[in-house]
Amino acid sequence: MERDDILALIQNDPEAIVTIIQRLEELVKQQQVRIAELERRTQT
Repeated sequence: MERDDILALIQNDPEAIVTIIQRLEELVKQQQVRIAELERRTQT
């Protein structure tokens, strides 16, 4: 999303921003788990 799109979304549908942030947090957590697993594999 472009900056202007995000700003418009904040104005028109702030709840959508909450949903997007929650989804991004979930993805980051999943990636952290995956990275930790891959690092563990490479150390053995």
